[in-house]
Amino acid sequence: MGSRCRWTVLITAFFLAIAIVVVAVVAVPILKTLLLKKKLKDDLVLEKGQTIYDQWMRPDVGPMYKVFTLYNVKNADDAKDGAKIDLEEVGPYYYRETRQKFSPNYTEDETVVRYKQNKYYVFDRNHTAAHLDPNVDKVTTLNAVLATVVKMYLNKNISETQAFEAALLGDVFVTHTVTELLWGYTDNLIKAAHSRNLYQRTNFSLQINNSAGDYMQWSAVKTGKQNSDEIGEFVEWDGKKQLGYWNSTYANMLNGTEGFFFRAGLKQGDNVSVFIDDLFRSANVTCNETTELESIRLLRCILPEYELQNATINPLNAQWYANSYSGFLNESSPNFGAPLFISKPHFLDVDPAVKTNLTGLHPPNRDLDDTTLDVEPITGALFRTRKRLQANIQIRSVPEKLFKPFALSKVKDAFVPIFYVEETVTANTTTCNAFKKQVYAPLDIVDGVQWGLVAFGGLVALVCFIVGTKMIYKSPTNKKEIGRAV
Repeated sequence: MGSRCRWTVLITAFFLAIAIVVVAVVAVPILKTLLLKKKLKDDLVLEKGQTIYDQWMRPDVGPMYKVFTLYNVKNADDAKDGAKIDLEEVGPYYYRETRQKFSPNYTEDETVVRYKQNKYYVFDRNHTAAHLDPNVDKVTTLNAVLATVVKMYLNKNISETQAFEAALLGDVFVTHTVTELLWGYTDNLIKAAHSRNLYQRTNFSLQINNSAGDYMQWSAVKTGKQNSDEIGEFVEWDGKKQLGYWNSTYANMLNGTEGFFFRAGLKQGDNVSVFIDDLFRSANVTCNETTELESIRLLRCILPEYELQNATINPLNAQWYANSYSGFLNESSPNFGAPLFISKPHFLDVDPAVKTNLTGLHPPNRDLDDTTLDVEPITGALFRTRKRLQANIQIRSVPEKLFKPFALSKVKDAFVPIFYVEETVTANTTTCNAFKKQVYAPLDIVDGVQWGLVAFGGLVALVCFIVGTKMIYKSPTNKKEIGRAV
């Protein structure tokens, strides 16, 4: 083989090697993205036979718990006489949460699925401390029904006579077992208030345990068949296409999913919408931080500060009646007018002035009191969540002539915390391993091919460079030049 032919082969091999490296660096990632999008488009559809459908119907990525800690009023008599309300925490009480969707039916084009959902709770003795028993432990707390009557009277929604008749049957504070407070009790005030249309329900409970399965009306979500980015987004909830609780069309819209999965391909800094059924509204969460679970890379999403600002600071929040302290969500409208305000536990991110007439509260701790959602960005699946909320009831003093027998003329104005709850879900090892096998393993193979091509192309290019250098060095012309130099 002549010298010119050898140079032609060498140069051709060198540029082919460079081309292989370029293809591996540029084209393979594009191909990987296209293949991933195709797989996600095929898999992220709520239809029978898909893994995500089974998880949506009955989420079992890991055990779900709802953990309650209640506030006990230690000085009820003194508080009625004008003292600051002294609080202590009782709990936590663990309840295993089960969600089961049933009766799914699809629209003709299969882009929307309607269903009902059964969500219920069972006390978990194993996780709850041995000395705690919700059927025995008693807690003294603010009488939320009486506080509602007070609000109605002060807002001139009811007459003085109606308020007085109701107040005769109730006290500022009530004492019940944890089970009764959480899941329901009735008394003479509740019965009287209900009979006079001052209170919509026949009992009072801090939570609804839907073990009967007939509380929820029809709901509907998009299946993702038309657009995989819309999978799980609400079209209807509890029989409503518009909520009707809030002060604008936008605020009453059903935006986002229930939070178990979001759109695929999330990036750091993205905002996503979630519908929070406990709060009867949608909200945005921002995914700025990164974290891990069993070597799975996750984005951590939190509720941004602007969602909790009052209307003075953020006028957009006026549509949700954010007319109190920043850090509160006003939940009166969807809760029959009760003066209910939701915050983060221990008043995290709430104006400190809210604690002026309260004592005994633990200081807030962001790691323990903030809500976080850890989402896998490739698929948009939720792998871990800590939803933490605190329920507070507002009590206001009223004219002495009306409520003197019950000391409501002396009780201090306050937002009294009733309980806080942590709702937790963490994907178990089985779920994590299945994800890594189905998603990471194929991507690792593609990555292996990519870097194998880079290594092969780089090695061939290096060999060509070394051989070419030797050929130049050994060429007759080069030898003569070397001889002259010597």
